[in-house]
This record gives sequence, structure tokens and C-alpha cells, in this order.
Amino acid sequence: MADTKPVRVLIVDNHPAIVGALRDYLSMMQGFEVVAVAQTVEEARLTAKSSKPDLAIMDIYIEDGKENGIDLTEEFSRCYSDLVILIYSASKKMEHLWEAMDAGAGGYLLKGTDLSVMEQAVGTVMAGRNFIDPNLPEGVEPPPYMRLTESEKSVLRLFAQWMTNEEISQKLGIALATVKTHRHNIYWKLGINNVAQLYREAIKRYGNPDSPIC
Repeated sequence: MADTKPVRVLIVDNHPAIVGALRDYLSMMQGFEVVAVAQTVEEARLTAKSSKPDLAIMDIYIEDGKENGIDLTEEFSRCYSDLVILIYSASKKMEHLWEAMDAGAGGYLLKGTDLSVMEQAVGTVMAGRNFIDPNLPEGVEPPPYMRLTESEKSVLRLFAQWMTNEEISQKLGIALATVKTHRHNIYWKLGINNVAQLYREAIKRYGNPDSPIC
């Protein structure tokens, strides 16, 4: 049996000590390889194109004290539909958590966490599920997107490719009626009123291969 390819990791953080700690953590976890490190937004864009990572671990504050990690998360989510993003931040502000998740992050992990929690976070997001650091406070309502089921997210992802109900039915191997049910639930949970809003939300969330920003 062929060896499984390691998960290619891009680290986006402008603190050398944090980058070093992440490298040490990932070196102790089987199946992961750090292929690039970026300290600025522009460097992150360039390395994401050239290194083709599977997982990006990034801070919220990348440079100049601005919350540009959230903007970059949204951009990467549009441009690289297969890229998994894990926010690694010292911020315990719940608005940062939900802004990051709403921008397309798969998880939110606090800096200084134990290796066991890091392993859990990385394993969870790479399996396609959301991870939220258990040490974050509770009490803030999550964004509407977090209410979607995995099946509804799969349907929304295909709407980003301009597919019709019938094409999604064939692609996923499910009944047309099931697609319509998922679509109805997406409308209700995200407050969508028409098909134009549906495609706009899908492209915002999962990107459009023809988008010039990429």
C-alpha cells in the first residue's frame, strides 16, 4: 500500500517564536509537513499559490496591528476551495471567533494551547468539521453559517460553481427533492430571499474559479 501523502501546511504569522513553536508541534504530529511560512499578507498570497498547501494556520493580526487575518481567510476561502484554514490567535474575543468562522475558517485555536488540543484541532478541521478552542468563553450567538449541516454546506459549495438543482442532484448522487430541501434550509438559515442572493452567498463562502481576485 502506498504511503499517505503528508498534509502540506502553510504558517502565516509574523512572530518567529510562534512559528518555531508551531514547527515543533507539527514535527511531533505524524503526517504533517510545513511547506511555507509567511509573515505578511502579500507573502501569504504568494506562498499559497506557489506551495499549494492543504492547511493554513494563521494569526488574526498578521501585520500593522490590523485584523487582516480575517480578510485573508475570506480571500483564501474564495480562491482555494480545498484549503482548510485554522486560526491560531491569542485573542479570546468572541467576535473574532465568529468573524473568522464566518469568513471561512474551519477552526479557531488559542495560542499557548497544549499539544493534545493542537492535535485535536488539526485532526478535526482536516476531517471537514469545525473546531472551537474549549477555553474560549461562551455566550455569543454564532453566525448563521454555523447552523448549516454538512450536507447543506456540500450543496452550497456546488452552487458556487453555478450548478443547477438537477446538476447538484447528479453530482452528489441524491434525489432532486433532497437538493431542494437542502436549498430551502439554506434560504431559511442564511436569510436568503432569491436565487441571486443564493449564488452570491455561495461564491462568497466557497469562491468562484473564474474570480479575478485569485
